[in-house]
Amino acid sequence: HTEGGDFRQATYRAVRQGLRSGRNILLEPWFDFRLEVPADNIGKAMSDVTRMHGEFQPPVTEGDKCILTGSAPAAAMRDYSREVTAYTRGHGRLTCTLKGYEPCHNAEEVIAGCGYDPEADTANPTGSVFCAHGAGFVVPWYEVRDY
Repeated sequence: HTEGGDFRQATYRAVRQGLRSGRNILLEPWFDFRLEVPADNIGKAMSDVTRMHGEFQPPVTEGDKCILTGSAPAAAMRDYSREVTAYTRGHGRLTCTLKGYEPCHNAEEVIAGCGYDPEADTANPTGSVFCAHGAGFVVPWYEVRDY
């Protein structure tokens, strides 16, 4: 027989078991950007976007300004408007909009940095509870398919 909350617990365990056994991809938010800088600064702007693991279209020249459009990880562009203001002496302008989510370019570093150990998380176990002969027993997530 079951107790209150058993279905909820089974649901949580099933989701966590699926997360542990799946081939997950860590995503990060990306921005589409439009960057206007004096023509003398376009080389630095293109280098900066490349360094941020971003991508861009060929620059368009309009008078003494160049316009660079593309996309880059939001985390890398977080403080970039201040840099643009500094290296253009106030003559540059950066506009960003949310593009969506792309695979994280440094997923291993991000995962290691959070320090989370799913096996040590006793409040959210990944194993499943099976019953046999009137008793329940826990099966580790990596052995569930064998049962």
